[in-house]
Amino acid sequence: MRFDYFDMLSGEPLLYDGVGHLRSPYLRELRPTSGIGHGVYNFYLNFLSWDKDAIVKYNSLSKFKGAEKLNNEKLNAFDVSTLLTQTRELCQAVLSFFIVENVSWDQSKRSFIITAEYQEREVVVGVINRKNYDDVRKQILKLNFIGLNDSDEPVQHSSEESKALWERVQKHLAEQSKRAPSKDEPEYHLCNIISKLCAVHPSYNLLNIYDLTVFQLYDSFFQIGYLRSANLSEKIFSNHGGEKFKFEDWLKPILNKI
Repeated sequence: MRFDYFDMLSGEPLLYDGVGHLRSPYLRELRPTSGIGHGVYNFYLNFLSWDKDAIVKYNSLSKFKGAEKLNNEKLNAFDVSTLLTQTRELCQAVLSFFIVENVSWDQSKRSFIITAEYQEREVVVGVINRKNYDDVRKQILKLNFIGLNDSDEPVQHSSEESKALWERVQKHLAEQSKRAPSKDEPEYHLCNIISKLCAVHPSYNLLNIYDLTVFQLYDSFFQIGYLRSANLSEKIFSNHGGEKFKFEDWLKPILNKI
């Protein structure tokens, strides 16, 4: 399944057929007191981006009982995420944060059941299992401005801007499964991106920027950077001339495959 750029930019939850409505969280939901906190949010994204081997490693380093049984080639990422209680509960919490409807585990079906209230009763509207889990998490990552292309890899980037920002922003945060701290790069903290965007944007400020979704924030951040670059190119052309400059270049999309 593929979400349209227009739809993701709208900030509304998007319907994934057979599952439910997936969403990009609002920045206010990442606040440290009234929200889940950025550290937890970052870990949720890490969890969704892990391949099978990374999840197996997480279970092993966490010393969960039965982790040694997960080294089986017949198991996929969904299996190793749900066979152990601790990881399954984590997976449920992650999915619950990014899915509008209610998410519960059905052991008999070995699936997450998605339900919504309809006429004062809970109605099953979707399911997440070993068949669709990889694509569901891929679409969730896209809604958080990660992996905006059609690659089968959980985390890929359709533009150099997206790839560079994601890698640098995430690099300074140590994943919960790691014991060694990663190198800190404060200029790429999400808080710094928010602060810088508020400083240069004509209308976003610290009073209203938290009403943006994560997708909207990153899109605005990239657009501002692209326009600043285009303005600089225009000034250089006006002073020194040249053959490569085209005025309409500022209209080019920042994403190639979306």
